[in-house]
Amino acid sequence: MKYGFIYKISYEGLDYYGSSNNKDRFIKHKNNYKRYKNGKYNYTTVFDLFENAKKNNELPIFEIIACFREQLCRQCQRKIEQRFIDNNKCINKNNAYTDKKEYRKRKSYEKKNLLNQQG
Repeated sequence: MKYGFIYKISYEGLDYYGSSNNKDRFIKHKNNYKRYKNGKYNYTTVFDLFENAKKNNELPIFEIIACFREQLCRQCQRKIEQRFIDNNKCINKNNAYTDKKEYRKRKSYEKKNLLNQQG
C-alpha cells in the first residue's frame, strides 16, 4: 500500500514544497527539468533550484518533511501541502489546494480583470 508524504526541495535558501505518493518524486522532478531544457516540458519554479545547483555542479537537497502513516485521499494530502506553502517562505507559485469557494472567487476576479483589460 502506498502512503503519501510532503517533501521539500531546497538549494541556497530557496525552498519548494510538494506532496506525492511516489518514492521517486525527486527523480521525476530531475527528469522533467532535463526535458524542460530540451524544450519538451513546461516550466515550473522547482526548475530554478536545479538551474542554480547545476551552475555549481550540485543537486538541490530533497527531504521528506512529513510522512503519513495511513493512506490519505489526494485532496487531504494537498491540504496539508498547502499549509506548508502558506506558512513557509517558498518559491511555489501555484496553490496545492484551493477549496470551491476560493476557486470561484479567483475565477470571478480573473473574469473581472479580463473585462477591465478589454475595455
